[in-house]
Amino acid sequence: MLKKELLAVVLAGMFSLTAAGENLVIDGVAAHANEKNITVGDVIVAMHPLRQQLMSSYGGEELKIKLKEIYKDTLNVLIEQMLILDLFEKEKMNLPEWVVDERVDEVIKDSFGGDKASLLVALSRERISFEEWHGHIRDQIIVSLMRGEYVTKNAVVSPAFVWKAYEKDKEKYCVPEKVRVRIILIPADRTGQAAESNRIQAEDVRKRAAAGENFAELARKYSKGLKAADGGDWGWVEPKMLPPEIERVTADLTPMEVSRVVEIRDGFCVVKLEGRSEERMLSFVEAHDEIERDLMVKESKRIYEAWVTGLKQDAYIKIFENDLF
Repeated sequence: MLKKELLAVVLAGMFSLTAAGENLVIDGVAAHANEKNITVGDVIVAMHPLRQQLMSSYGGEELKIKLKEIYKDTLNVLIEQMLILDLFEKEKMNLPEWVVDERVDEVIKDSFGGDKASLLVALSRERISFEEWHGHIRDQIIVSLMRGEYVTKNAVVSPAFVWKAYEKDKEKYCVPEKVRVRIILIPADRTGQAAESNRIQAEDVRKRAAAGENFAELARKYSKGLKAADGGDWGWVEPKMLPPEIERVTADLTPMEVSRVVEIRDGFCVVKLEGRSEERMLSFVEAHDEIERDLMVKESKRIYEAWVTGLKQDAYIKIFENDLF
């Protein structure tokens, strides 16, 4: 089955050309792959989600350069997909229609609230027939299945290879020091007497916390910090993620100890250290799954690239230049 992330990209491309409000010439052939054509329109539709992101981040000549790069990459992906579909046909493989229908029903349920009429309206706006869209879903499922057959099944990482990767990059699997803190913030406007009265209030709260009064309840009552509703609980964080003044005072605290009043830019803080986990290296057992997952991704990429390179060498491919952007 298609992964939802990939399907979301496909749908976004299908249903967004009109909304883009741009006039692009999308007629003409972008490439021949064996005996089939990939049109410029096919490429524009497929690249649309990334194109929208680029248009929100770049402009002028830089945008044109980025768009040309994305166009080239997208065309290459479509060529690869077409060659994979050709292989599916040549090997006389079969995809039961119920598989496609099941996926179509999932899309209608997830993206259109189960209302097929809404899907048909969306397709009509983009001048795409239901049969064309249904065929596109079928193609994407086939590509996914073929990748599973030729790539995923052949991607194997031995335990020895995992161990070698762990030994080579042990420092990569270092777990940094973390602290769990609760913080009460008494804000100050820094206008003389008001600031001093707030400092006095912070001192009073600190004394009550140090004497054993419930720190979380004091935070809910007096703190104006972001975590006040949570009893001032910041959870487990790396010390460097805390304001510098709080990081320094936390370094000297022992678990369950309450700090002195700490002045920061926003006012006066009282800190309670609830726990500390020291920096340590993950053991091989702890790091194993992450390493294996990373190696599998790299191995799958290597196998896929070798596979499609072979398909391209055996195919007739002609790419046509254009000046779209």
